[in-house]
Amino acid sequence: MTTDTLATPGEHTPHPVIRRPPGGPVPPGHRPRPRPGTPTRRPPRRPGAPQPGRLRRPPGHPPPGPGGRRGSRPCAPDDEALGRRHATLLLESLHGRVPLVRLLPRTTEQVYGELGRTARRLARERPLRAADGVPLPTAVLCSCHAYRPAEEVLEVATVILRAGRHRAMPFRLERRGRVYPWKITAFALL
Repeated sequence: MTTDTLATPGEHTPHPVIRRPPGGPVPPGHRPRPRPGTPTRRPPRRPGAPQPGRLRRPPGHPPPGPGGRRGSRPCAPDDEALGRRHATLLLESLHGRVPLVRLLPRTTEQVYGELGRTARRLARERPLRAADGVPLPTAVLCSCHAYRPAEEVLEVATVILRAGRHRAMPFRLERRGRVYPWKITAFALL
């Protein structure tokens, strides 16, 4: 077995090329490559071995609960719809398509103040119209995921796209009122 490097002097080669004479022994840890057009055969799987693409969990570590996170409860389809409805309302209010005061009964005082500051900052950063009066592309809700950490709480994680930039917009809904049963109690635009 000989080791050749295909680099010219002064060049760096990350891996040496291992060549062996035809019919010679295969170095330990190396498998010969199949010839083009030859069907490949996989070695049989041992019983109890993890399936390809699956991670083996260490002993004593239970799998995560439903929904993928430990401690989260399964999310009903109406929870996703509720989160998406509130995310759309937040997005339209922040970008000036719906009056911000429409969110007043649906938020706490602290969140309403934060929404007002965020809406003013967004208006300064990027106006809704270009200098020639043509409307700029609107923000789009890309994804929305809801989690239930407790019975009366819904945490929503959304991703929005505005002017070619993706931003995260997580918020928290809590069941509090009669007219509007879900209130936004926490909000951030990252």
